[in-house]
Amino acid sequence: MKIPKIDITDGYLRVREYNRKDAESLSLLITENRSELNHTFPLTVKRTATASEAADYISDKIKEREQGVNAFCGIFLSDGTLIGQFNCTKFDWNVPKCEVGYFITKSLNGKGFATDAARLCATWAFNELGIEKITLRIWPENLASIAVARKLGAREVGLAINDFRSVDGKLYDALIFELLK
Repeated sequence: MKIPKIDITDGYLRVREYNRKDAESLSLLITENRSELNHTFPLTVKRTATASEAADYISDKIKEREQGVNAFCGIFLSDGTLIGQFNCTKFDWNVPKCEVGYFITKSLNGKGFATDAARLCATWAFNELGIEKITLRIWPENLASIAVARKLGAREVGLAINDFRSVDGKLYDALIFELLK
């Protein structure tokens, strides 16, 4: 199933698919947050070191959306400032379900932007894609993301041991949360 382009807003946050013009902003965002993202977004960290690499990465992610694999988006303030990222991936259209990931730049942590963006994106996935279940895999040390999942009403269902590989090559556990429509 082809995933429609995402472009949603609540008036002060806008979540939309990246385009190549966002490459410099994306590379800068990742660079500024690299130490926080090494454990949770290793591929994005590896693929966005320069604006040129980020542009290629964005092009690849647009193709993935067109193939029904991924929705890879920036989280922007209403003035156009890129403050974070949202992705929706690992679709199983038989259920239908998906997995989501998100982050907000560290300078804006604790201000509710991640919760508001995640709620906006979950509503989009439920209403526009017909998703029935959203899974969130969260690094157990990421207390802010755990708080976001709980604020959304997601239920913690377990701990997956050695569930993802970080930039440093080590395997890390993940708390698993599920949010139902």
